[in-house]
Amino acid sequence: MALSEQTSDDSHRARVYHQLGWLKNDQGQYEEAVAFYEQSLKVKRKTLPEDDPVLAPT
Repeated sequence: MALSEQTSDDSHRARVYHQLGWLKNDQGQYEEAVAFYEQSLKVKRKTLPEDDPVLAPT
């Protein structure tokens, strides 16, 4: 998580959170995966319009 906090680029931070979620999901740690996916979505919603297609997979 420290890596995601070291960048000021919201797009990069959202991507890192999403990748961490994917990793935790792959490891069967579903609750942790959801937490990372939610962080990714939170960051994306701060910077993107609500109807942006980038938000669809999150």
